[in-house]
Amino acid sequence: MIKLSSFLSAFVNFEEAKNFDMKIRAVIISSIRRTLVFSFIRNYDLSLNIMDDMISLSLTSKQKTLYSLKQIHRIIEQSKLKSFNICYINDLIKYTESHISEGEVKFLASKVLAVIGNMNK
Repeated sequence: MIKLSSFLSAFVNFEEAKNFDMKIRAVIISSIRRTLVFSFIRNYDLSLNIMDDMISLSLTSKQKTLYSLKQIHRIIEQSKLKSFNICYINDLIKYTESHISEGEVKFLASKVLAVIGNMNK
């Protein structure tokens, strides 16, 4: 179930979202729903705190984003889900290193913060 649900979540299509802000909102809502449905601890406030931590730990600079991705890579490499690195993380690290600017990271963080600030149950 863990492998299946995680892999299938990669195929979610957010095309119905009309603009960038709506797509970010849809992705955040989808992520929070997944934490409430598939996790051992189901707590909405904890999910929002995790989103806040994600922003403060990885979306404050490009360097922190890359560091976080590399940490995730190391953790996954030691688990049963090594194929995640091949399918997602390796390419995400390469793309972030070569195509994402510092300004884009800060822009995304501000958009995510705005969406989380306007969310309610």
